[in-house]
Amino acid sequence: AFFRGKNSVFRQGHVLRWQPFDPFDELPGTLRQAQGKLARDRQGRQAQGKLARDRQDRWAVSSGRAICVTTDGRTKPIREGNRMTENTLEGRVAIVTGGGRGLGRAMTLGLARVGARVIATASREADELEQVAAEARAECGEDRVLPVVADVTSLSDCEKVVAEALRHWQRLDILVNNAGRGMKYVSERFLTEPTRFWETDSDTWKMVIDTNVNGPFLMARATVPHMLKAGWGRIVNISMNHETMRRRGFSPYGPSKAALESETIIWSQDLEGTGITVNALLPGGATATGMIPPGLSEDIRAQLLDPEVVVPPLLWLASVESDGITARRLVANRWDINNPASAMEDAGWP
Repeated sequence: AFFRGKNSVFRQGHVLRWQPFDPFDELPGTLRQAQGKLARDRQGRQAQGKLARDRQDRWAVSSGRAICVTTDGRTKPIREGNRMTENTLEGRVAIVTGGGRGLGRAMTLGLARVGARVIATASREADELEQVAAEARAECGEDRVLPVVADVTSLSDCEKVVAEALRHWQRLDILVNNAGRGMKYVSERFLTEPTRFWETDSDTWKMVIDTNVNGPFLMARATVPHMLKAGWGRIVNISMNHETMRRRGFSPYGPSKAALESETIIWSQDLEGTGITVNALLPGGATATGMIPPGLSEDIRAQLLDPEVVVPPLLWLASVESDGITARRLVANRWDINNPASAMEDAGWP
């Protein structure tokens, strides 16, 4: 059984021949000339993102496994289901703040599995970081995770983390701003007994804002100069549902994440044309992490998302596949590797 794709000929189960396919080659010359101008303003960024999505590589099937044929005729890392495998991020270096538990642990291990070297940080829990590093070592057969105790609210600690990345691996490509403080610091009963904002302890308010808003700024401030020198980089800010941002009794957690998405939009504009993208990533619902208080019924816990839900879209964001995609928010539980746009929204308020 034979079938023909654009510039390609396939036989079911095997690739007989392929040629590079580039949708841009079929664009009118005027559009090609206009691309550079459009990229200098907001409309240009949106058009660039659409063109990048339209430029999805063609796929063939060989020996029962999906193989990506790139625009220059090479093959890209194999995807299986919603995973990127082989050495998708081989040679890349990432920082994941709050990497010892929950979403951070899942993302640290996910990055390591596809070849990245990862610095995982936590403000206090050294044992958790060591355990994550050991898991990665056992699974990958080498040291791919470097645990570093560091507080993202401290500029000197943020600079120390970046220095460690450069000292160990001489580069820095990806920053995942995941470290955060949630509502359990306000009240263990926040899900059932909302705390009104004037009842929130002022020191707790400052701690949450300092970690969730200032922490990502300090980490990005320390990281971006090195990405600028390389001409490529990824900043991924871990966010939340809009509904939770405006939920009664969710101060200061909701406002802190709204501020983080504002940072996402503004930073993406500041970095336009540099090769560095800034996007937000969120699970898409309540997730089984340490931010969930004890005492929930099993019925409720059964509805929580697994932290692993964020890994597939993170790996895509961290790869060259997402070049040109910036100022977006990706909702992980809507992720479809064959249609990344289905999980995307504009960062910030709808």
